[in-house]
Amino acid sequence: MSTPITKPHILVFTGPFVSHTIVTLNTIYRLLDTFTVHLLAHSTKLILKHIESAGLGTAPIVSGDLIIDAILQDGELEDWIDERARPFTDFYFKPTLAAHVDKALGALEVKYGQDAFKAVIMDLFYTPTLDIYRAHKMKVLVIYTAAATFFDLFQSVSKESVESDPDGLLTIPGLNGRDGKLVEFKNIDLVEITSPVAALIGMGGSVRDRVDGVIFGAGCVPLEGTIRDAAPKRGAPSFFTGPVCPEWFLKVIEGDEDLRAQRVNELTPEQKVAIDFLDKQPERSVLYIALGSGRFFTGEQCKLIHDTVTRLNIPTLFVNRSSQDSATLFPGADTSKFCVVKWAPQLDVLAHPSVRCCFSHAGWGSVTESLLSSIPMLAAPVFGDQFIDAKWMEALGTSFGQVSINPRVHSNRTPRFPEGAEPQLEALLGAVYNQQQWEEKRKVSLDIGTRMRAAALGTDGTKNGELDALKSVLLSFY
Repeated sequence: MSTPITKPHILVFTGPFVSHTIVTLNTIYRLLDTFTVHLLAHSTKLILKHIESAGLGTAPIVSGDLIIDAILQDGELEDWIDERARPFTDFYFKPTLAAHVDKALGALEVKYGQDAFKAVIMDLFYTPTLDIYRAHKMKVLVIYTAAATFFDLFQSVSKESVESDPDGLLTIPGLNGRDGKLVEFKNIDLVEITSPVAALIGMGGSVRDRVDGVIFGAGCVPLEGTIRDAAPKRGAPSFFTGPVCPEWFLKVIEGDEDLRAQRVNELTPEQKVAIDFLDKQPERSVLYIALGSGRFFTGEQCKLIHDTVTRLNIPTLFVNRSSQDSATLFPGADTSKFCVVKWAPQLDVLAHPSVRCCFSHAGWGSVTESLLSSIPMLAAPVFGDQFIDAKWMEALGTSFGQVSINPRVHSNRTPRFPEGAEPQLEALLGAVYNQQQWEEKRKVSLDIGTRMRAAALGTDGTKNGELDALKSVLLSFY
């Protein structure tokens, strides 16, 4: 016997990685007043871990507005929570995933009724399963967790064009730099389209023509609205439901020192190492270096960075995600000026008044967080959308530039520095610590950050408008 339906039920298949899941959760939590949401998951434990990481709480699960359903009914993956493990990748990026989804949908229809689910929101990585949902008579919306810019570029370039004309130029209508000119990208900036994963998920094809809507979970109108307005009209509507960030972060950026102190008190001893270091540094003096959770500098690059910042007397907070220990990478480092940690509470760091510049891989999450905190950037892109993001931010006037170059191969783990990178790095850092140049970048960052924070807090109405439009489209399916 099927379970009675009250509010319309929608199915959500979150992404395979924590960053994807958190972006998706931040969107669907805003839909719970209108829909009962079912999360299709391989592990309840992992989803709960991601909900905690996103700071969203489990009240909707208790109330029944959010339901976690297993993709495999026997629960054999329930204790499988390490997303870095090879079997995890094999499970999500193998053709057999479609069969698992088909079986799970059949079980859900038995439990809730044949016509209970009219729509699914799924991560873009799962487009190979699109026909399965269609066979179950469901409307399909994809959620994308990077910039809409990168999504649009991937729709206009092919593997063949990247390989045959790597230096050919691409532009996106509405994507202008500070000078008002269209930002130019090279085909090779889309080198990830040549990867096996890109081939699997169908990137480079017209995804928009195959789905009923595209949700840009980390996109926001103040930053990307003009790009959407200038784009050719398409059948599938799009929705910007970002930026993704907790409310406390926005309030701390706006000057709530009591809340910042409260946050610091809640940090673990490991997390406080970074904050304690920042507390001892002058205002707007620290270079914060972090390449995300899965990328890192080579040993040679670490030495170059350390030697350069030491020579320039730059206080530095360095997040080391490599397997090499800090003592080996930075022998003899002066810990009063050069602090190395394995992990840092990035939002707390960016909200700290001692931070001057964020030197990152230009992943969209780090770019968004830097913009929201109005911290100027320096980039060392590694792969994926990062080369696009880095060029865009430099043209926008929020970044001093990038030190790494495109290696012209996909799926890298470390950035590639050009030959003789030391003078280039020193010149870029010289610009960061030139007060006039920094104030120019800071002014632009403050302007963009203020507008993005208004969107995130809902005070400008743009995010709520996008969510209302999304709800309206979803309701039209019922």
